[in-house]
Formats: sequence, C-alpha cells, structure tokens
Amino acid sequence: MEYNTQRQNILLKEYGRNIQSMVENLMSIEDRNRRNEQAKGLVEVLKGLLQPGLKDNIDIHHKVWDDIFIMSNFKLDVDSPFVKPDISIINKRPEKLKYSLSNPFFKHYGKNVELLASQIENIENEEEKENAILYLSRLMKNFYLQYSKDIVEDYVIRDQLMRLSKGKLTFDLDKVKQQNLLDLSERERRPAAAQNSEISFKKTNSSGGTSNNYRNNTNNNSSGSSNNKNNGRHRSFQKRKSQ
Repeated sequence: MEYNTQRQNILLKEYGRNIQSMVENLMSIEDRNRRNEQAKGLVEVLKGLLQPGLKDNIDIHHKVWDDIFIMSNFKLDVDSPFVKPDISIINKRPEKLKYSLSNPFFKHYGKNVELLASQIENIENEEEKENAILYLSRLMKNFYLQYSKDIVEDYVIRDQLMRLSKGKLTFDLDKVKQQNLLDLSERERRPAAAQNSEISFKKTNSSGGTSNNYRNNTNNNSSGSSNNKNNGRHRSFQKRKSQ
C-alpha cells in the first residue's frame, strides 16, 4: 500500500491528487497529437471544476492552462494557446501597494473637510463663497462636538478654519454671533447612528399603532357579534313565553 506521505507533494492543493496524477499521466504520453488532445480535455474538466458558469471566460481558460504547466513542474510539452509561464512566477511576490501618506491637519475633521476648503477657495462669487464657508463651518462644528462632546465657541471654529486653509478662509465673527449662523439644531448635534435609531423607532411605533388599531377593531367586532347573539336568544325566549 502506498501512502500519501510517500508520494510527491501536491503542487496545487485546490485541484487535489487525482488531477495531479492525470497531469503526470499526460506527461507520460509519447504521441504529441494524442498528448495535445488529452491536455485540451483536461483543461475542460478543470474549467468545470473551478467556475462552471464561467467556462467560456478567457481569463479562466488562461488560468487553467497555467495551472497545468505548474502541476507538471513546467515540464509538460504541449501546444498551448497561451505563452508558457515562466518558473519565476512561483516565487514572485506581488507589488507593494502604495498608500497615501498625507495626514489630515485636524484628525477629527478628516481629509474631506480639507478638500472642501480647497474647493471653496476657488469660488469667485463672494456671496456663494460666504455661504459655502458658513456651511463648512457648521460641518466643522458638528464634527468637533461629536469628537469632544464639549461646548465649542464660534471663534474656535474660525481659528481652526483659518489654520486649515492657511489663512485663506474666514468669516465675520460678530455677524455670526448676532444672527446665530453656526447654531446647530438638536438633530444636527446627535450622531448619525442615533438619528437612524430614532427613525427605525418611529417606524416600529407606526407599525405597532396599525396592529393596535387592528386589535381594537377585532375586539369591537367580536363584542358586537356576542351582543347580537345575546339579543337573538332573548327574542327567542320571549317568543316561547308568549306561546
């Protein structure tokens, strides 16, 4: 009896030992034409094993041919429709991903706030630019409150906006205080998760109210039917008594 520990190591374990044995048997065929036919048949078998729904995909077709060459340790000599892969691909490492190393100036605001500030700098219309600055300031105040949970003064937002934009963006502090332009509503102060839970709670209550109305209607109908039954019994009793 031959054990797997005594056999050759499986090069591609996703196919198993039987497929590798078929590849080894393919290499032992001396007739080249017959070897080519057997290789094409094995390719179709492997395509059905990998992705039955993508058998006609050119990428799957290419992958299976490469896998056959790998399982034969690059010794199989057949006419492949693709270039025979090089043995160096086995130990080739993927290219290292390049991550962005730009850190936001204020981490509690994030990179998107800096991108918004850079876009606002290019606005030429003064009124539109002022409205955009106020919108960005309200957004920064909302992020600040979610980050620190403390009261933040408007001058803090103004100073941080100036530092964020390198002095290119600011707003009139007196005007903002007089008109309360940076005051946030109660809904804006709450995080998005709390707002979503409130919405789902309201939906639950509305659906519960419907079910309660259904129960009340059912109870009224049942009580009405029982009253009708009692009235019918009373009339039948009066009729018997008069007879």
